[in-house]
Amino acid sequence: KTGTFPDGRQLTDYALHDRWLEIHNPATGETRRITFDYTPAGGAVFTSLVAGPDGCLYASTCHPMRFVRYDPRTDQMTDLGGMPGIGNFCAMDVYGTQIVAASYSDGILHRYDPAQPFNGGVGEQPNPCELARWPREICRPRACLAHPDGRHLLMAGYAAYGLTGGGLGIYDTSTGAAQVITHENLVPYQSTVALQALPDGNLVGGTCISAPGGGQVQATEAVLYLFDFPARKVIFQTVPVPGAGQIKSLLVVGERVLGLTENGRYFVFDVPTRAVV
Repeated sequence: KTGTFPDGRQLTDYALHDRWLEIHNPATGETRRITFDYTPAGGAVFTSLVAGPDGCLYASTCHPMRFVRYDPRTDQMTDLGGMPGIGNFCAMDVYGTQIVAASYSDGILHRYDPAQPFNGGVGEQPNPCELARWPREICRPRACLAHPDGRHLLMAGYAAYGLTGGGLGIYDTSTGAAQVITHENLVPYQSTVALQALPDGNLVGGTCISAPGGGQVQATEAVLYLFDFPARKVIFQTVPVPGAGQIKSLLVVGERVLGLTENGRYFVFDVPTRAVV
């Protein structure tokens, strides 16, 4: 919010998290940036964390969004800054020498190069840069994956406000083509919130029945599904934990998938037999 002071000067811009504001004086035409400092009452919540390709840890906070780098070799934490219009990076993964991240609330897939300066995604050479966006199908991402084929980047999560069931976004780095698989072709009226690649290149996904943007919940139990990546279709699905509404985390270990539900239930799924063991 901006406004005019009694002496005619105008507050034209500010960034509380960066500790500055700008005052314009119409009488002189001068715009002055004033910096200040304060002690926060608390810290912003971290919503994603990834071990970067350069040996550092990278994390994103939420509202305000700050992108943070921690170097364990020097024990140095650096606040790299925020990004205009971005609430947070909801999930991240490593893609070669770069980091891929999915952001809220326009469902944007970003690529960040740690070897280049972070500039908030603005300017002629934005870093991070935008690769694709799916604001309707994946407004609120929860999973981000660099496929082991070295070519495809994926993200998944909840749909836009008022909708139920999120999609799966696929970006082809070799062609720049962006594709989305809607919830109707995954698990209808559910959202994929956990996603991993299997040794054969196919995917395993875990869903959530919630619709946090105000949609009407229609499913009753979270699903684990296998996705044929070349064919782009679900080939198997099961309810690994009856009564659970969310499979919030998955880890692939050989031919088994380790899973965790929102109510603290741990399960192991055997891929060859397609059974919870």
